[in-house]
Amino acid sequence: MEKYDIIQIDDAPYGLQDMEREAKRAGLSYMSGSNLYDLGQILRKNDAGVWVIDGVFPRRKGERAQKSGDLAVREIQKVRKDAKIILYSSTPEDFSELAGLGVRLENKDEISPEKLVEDIKILLGKF
Repeated sequence: MEKYDIIQIDDAPYGLQDMEREAKRAGLSYMSGSNLYDLGQILRKNDAGVWVIDGVFPRRKGERAQKSGDLAVREIQKVRKDAKIILYSSTPEDFSELAGLGVRLENKDEISPEKLVEDIKILLGKF
């Protein structure tokens, strides 16, 4: 099983590019997917120090985006009991129930990818 510092699921290409750039700049390994199906495939062969999950993305490639962050969190927690998960969404308030499951909620409009990666680096003990 290959382990990455960060695995991100988000359907916005610019969001993935920004996070990947910041992760590489910080010396962290990074992998991404853009839908719930990708997440299932990633979980079979990979693990992450921190999972960064968008709130709204498609279930499969080509489908329209929908609220999927809660499904993704539950899928990760089913197979990675101690996973560190950050829900990184423009509408984190829509997922407040996940805070009770140990998920950290961050607003994309308030915290930049650069700042999020800095926080992840500290969370991973790689500062």
